Amino acid sequence: MHGVALSLGLPEGYFDTAHEPHSGAVMLLHYPPITEPLLPGQLRSGAHTDFGTMTLLVHRGSAEGLEIQRPDGTWLHAPSIPGAAIVNVGDLLTRWTNGQLRSVLHRVVPPEGEAVQRPRYSATLFYEPRHEVVISCLEPCQGPAKPPLYPPITVGERLEQRRRENMRSGYEN
Repeated sequence: MHGVALSLGLPEGYFDTAHEPHSGAVMLLHYPPITEPLLPGQLRSGAHTDFGTMTLLVHRGSAEGLEIQRPDGTWLHAPSIPGAAIVNVGDLLTRWTNGQLRSVLHRVVPPEGEAVQRPRYSATLFYEPRHEVVISCLEPCQGPAKPPLYPPITVGERLEQRRRENMRSGYEN
């Protein structure tokens, strides 16, 4: 978050207070080998964006299947690089930056070829501010030609909105 703050022209520790004490969740995921034929279009994780500030994803071994959606709506394979972490902007950071940093729609598709016989393991850290923090457009991300795209909202209110939206759409992340 220090790097994000500096890139926006803010003091290095700008986001520290909003994230203290540190909050979020860790999800350990195991996708077993595929032993039965899948239904047409079946996914391992449906398309979604992450709710919080930022998400870190690490995996063990080859973890093929993650795809991100390009602006034109097509899907791009995210390569599996052992020892690397994927850093994903969350919805709250998109609101803070007025869309300058964008939360990207992503999904996990079934692997192809021999990879279907291997399990996929990953660990995800969802990092988010305290629930009472108000998320409003940062000064460096707005101006006369770029008014705020989103109204101010508390983290708790926004997370609850997203959960309700997911329940209506039938998807729980």
